Amino acid sequence: MNHFKKAQKTEKEVKAYLDPLIDEAKFCFYERVDSTNQIAREWALSGAPGASFVIADEQTGGRGRGKNRFFSPAGGIYLSVIYRGSDNEKLADYLTVAGAAVTAEAISTVAGVDCGIKWVNDLFVRGKKVCGLLAESVFRGDERLMVLGIGINLFMPQGGFPEDLPGAGAVLETPPDADLRAKLIAAMADGLTRLKEVRDYSEYISVYRKRSVIVGKTVMVTDGDTRLFGVVRGFDDLGHLVLDQDGQNRIIRAGTLRLAGETK
Repeated sequence: MNHFKKAQKTEKEVKAYLDPLIDEAKFCFYERVDSTNQIAREWALSGAPGASFVIADEQTGGRGRGKNRFFSPAGGIYLSVIYRGSDNEKLADYLTVAGAAVTAEAISTVAGVDCGIKWVNDLFVRGKKVCGLLAESVFRGDERLMVLGIGINLFMPQGGFPEDLPGAGAVLETPPDADLRAKLIAAMADGLTRLKEVRDYSEYISVYRKRSVIVGKTVMVTDGDTRLFGVVRGFDDLGHLVLDQDGQNRIIRAGTLRLAGETK
């Protein structure tokens, strides 16, 4: 599929914890790539089945929403999963929200930390961003293909995070043993694989609401040239933001959210 070096150690460790019902042939493990999402897009266009995974130990060109970069040093978890619209047409409406719920639950369960969700695609531990999600679509003929990329700062990198990322943090303050990283990847793969078959997403919306770190907070939402200010009241049944503006609730479907006083 490409020229990147396979991560045989990570592959062996993760497959030891995968659910035996998951098809191991749907996984590609690499030591270092530019972007797992880019590789996943190419694989999807070449006919990869739904719930196929690209996993890397390190990224050199990790991306967030818009033009934002995602710092991806060795030792984190960088994963992209492919979904085919022909397998589940409803998933496109819930992909980011459901993916965030799955990932937050996996982090909390495996790492034993309280993981919160900041609308729409960031996960927080101890008040710092530890994970970002990026959902993208591409078309193969008339079929919509979806790629969900997930990047996790598992532990503090040597020398800390770059100065232009003051809000970045890590799931763990010290490097975990290899088993914990492998267990977390396997738990994510299990939950993300199940998304392919889900038809009722109410359970994922419930988790998303429960783990929100912004309900009741004053925020600014930016979408292009539009800026909206208000208090977060919750989320509708699609995971859209419910923003209280002077006593009137407004549904916000997309945008970048910042808490009052937040600069990054």
